[in-house]
Amino acid sequence: MKSTKGFTLVELVIVIVILGVIVIGVSNFTGYGIQVYTDNTAIERTLAQSRFSIERMTRDIRSAVPNSIRISGGGRCLELIPMSNAGSYIEAPFFPTTANSMHVFSSSVPLVGEFVSIGARSDAELYLSQAGASARFEVLSVANASADVFELEIGSPGAFISESDRNRYYMFERAITYCVLNNGELMLYQNYAWQNASTPSEGALGQGILMSENIINVDVFAARESSLVGAALVVLQPEFEVLGESFRYNHQVQVVNAP
Repeated sequence: MKSTKGFTLVELVIVIVILGVIVIGVSNFTGYGIQVYTDNTAIERTLAQSRFSIERMTRDIRSAVPNSIRISGGGRCLELIPMSNAGSYIEAPFFPTTANSMHVFSSSVPLVGEFVSIGARSDAELYLSQAGASARFEVLSVANASADVFELEIGSPGAFISESDRNRYYMFERAITYCVLNNGELMLYQNYAWQNASTPSEGALGQGILMSENIINVDVFAARESSLVGAALVVLQPEFEVLGESFRYNHQVQVVNAP
């Protein structure tokens, strides 16, 4: 009779060891690949968030109403008033003369409920609530006086504090604030009531919108005051950290509008 041949115990052990080594190698390779993918995803997400935030803030800063830039919290927060419309005014009341209406040129119909500003020389004139003489008034009604000329009703007789050297007016809705929280999140706050304080509390700003994460520095915002002939310059310098590595922006943005 022929004897049946099979694996010896030694051969079986060798096969098991070889298979074990192969499995471990494949597992390590797969784990390394997954880790690389996870790391790359985290880096790409942080880069995308940072670019989006910089682009959004740049757009808002460039269209800001003159002298509406406010930096607070040691550089953590940036408040500004985005412009919705602008043009030249024909006539408007200036202190000490008062009136309840003004006439402006505009290629589009001004919106009731927005605010109109002329000649603001400081952020205090724009943000502080003042009776009588002010740098901003709410538009209560709009009438089309003639082609591209509109009459804006601004309520009880009032007056703008200063004239514009360029006969410019600006229209806007509300201020917005970008603020970096202690946890490194950059939040956007909007649709909140006017804040007289230069450093409003987070509770007064309402619910924020998350713009980006992983910011590790405090001095995120800096600004140079505008003058009668030059616009303000805002520096965006957030530093982001991801996987133990950090990168920092140094992006300068000029406010296009001038008083």
